[in-house]
Amino acid sequence: MKHASKLAVLLLVFLLVLSMSIMVYGQTQVQVTIRDPYVPSNGALGNSADGYWVGEIPITVSGSSVPAQQTNSYCIDFDGTIYIGSTYDASVTTATDTAEWRAVGYLLTWYSPPTSNDAATSNQVAVWRLLNTTRGTNYVKPSWLSASYDAAGSVLADEAWGKDILRDGDVFQWVSPVTFNQSSVVANPGQTITFMAHLASSGGAPRANVRVVFTATLQPGNVVLSSTYVNPGVAFTDNNGDVAVNVEVPSDAAVGTSIEVKAHTYGVWAQQYLDLTNPNAQDLIATDTAFSLTLSSSVSITTYLFVVPESSLGALTVLVACFGSFGVWRVYGRTNTYSSNSS
Repeated sequence: MKHASKLAVLLLVFLLVLSMSIMVYGQTQVQVTIRDPYVPSNGALGNSADGYWVGEIPITVSGSSVPAQQTNSYCIDFDGTIYIGSTYDASVTTATDTAEWRAVGYLLTWYSPPTSNDAATSNQVAVWRLLNTTRGTNYVKPSWLSASYDAAGSVLADEAWGKDILRDGDVFQWVSPVTFNQSSVVANPGQTITFMAHLASSGGAPRANVRVVFTATLQPGNVVLSSTYVNPGVAFTDNNGDVAVNVEVPSDAAVGTSIEVKAHTYGVWAQQYLDLTNPNAQDLIATDTAFSLTLSSSVSITTYLFVVPESSLGALTVLVACFGSFGVWRVYGRTNTYSSNSS
């Protein structure tokens, strides 16, 4: 009986290891089928340039342990070829945390999905221009690509270079003049208050060059304030991970009204890419969660301005009104949004 028990345990361990090996293989070795980008129902945007498609490429990714997924992708190689209707073996390869991939993450975050055919073409050319080290060859404009498409992609690549994005586990918080999410301050009509927020990695390192969007809404009435009162509407964190916005209380704002100030940022990180086994074929960047190709995170923090009569004291009064919230919002998981309305 003892020998039989030992054999049974060994068999169970063997089967467990085997199943884990199969799962890992299924997640790293996949098949990629190229769907037709010219068919509108496939949902890809882009343009034809002298017979070559430049833009999103609709694909189906399938593996042994995950159901097949349809998504759109971009080519990494400007000089490779893939064929509509063909299926290619591919490895899911880790994308390193380099300036190239941070710039690609910026494109996937703020410019994807594209809003037009020309936008998709610009995205594709920008990807070609950015991934020189990953590809192993520097970008050279193909002879069949028009100068206008190339120039638009160049502008986008220049914008993305040097940028970063929000990552899973990052910490985003107000640091001045409030230090808690959903805290508040008071201000007079016509007064301008500068709010500063700080973004850091899970390890506490400042996250620089991350785009943050600021909005301010006057209540009651849900009136979104224009750039006259919210400046800047979009800003980037500095080398210390700090970012600031100036919010002016409209001179005609009634006493007792409030202004909700919100800072928001998010990120689509390309964790992995599809390395097609055929050396002459295109490698692909695709947005997909089932195969962990991308990981998305989102965070919003909110503070309030309460409009009060002018005071001879002239001092900014900070009213800590936590409303059961935490002072620091930490981002976890895929496509999770932690905002003032989160529970």
